[in-house]
Amino acid sequence: MKKLISITLLISLFGIFGVNAKNIERSNFIPVYSGSEQASDVKAYYFHGTHRCETCQAIEDISKEALMDYFGGEVEFVPINWEENEDNPIVQKYEIAGQSLLIVADDQVVDLTTAAFLNALTNPDKLREKIKSTVEGLD
Repeated sequence: MKKLISITLLISLFGIFGVNAKNIERSNFIPVYSGSEQASDVKAYYFHGTHRCETCQAIEDISKEALMDYFGGEVEFVPINWEENEDNPIVQKYEIAGQSLLIVADDQVVDLTTAAFLNALTNPDKLREKIKSTVEGLD
């Protein structure tokens, strides 16, 4: 997997950052989470709340479209309302507590939450490219 750049930016956009920081291994600006995924396929998990702002909706729309445009049906997009599904094993596994966009392949988990919130409304093409390069960079 290509080197990832460590995150030096704090994200406190609306006070939401969805993954518990104790699981983060930082490497080249994209937080990488360790754990094992049962399937070997790449999946994109978008965790959202019940009440969603324009940015949250844009993240889902752009992510879903980018994955379909670049990878057809090869990368599954899985939106999950973490507030209504707190007992969901995926929500528990990644300790989701807010809006999050994760790209998962085997034991590799790349958190694109920061890139998603920074770019969904202001620079959607940058988010699309970030999703594409992340999926292509996974082993």
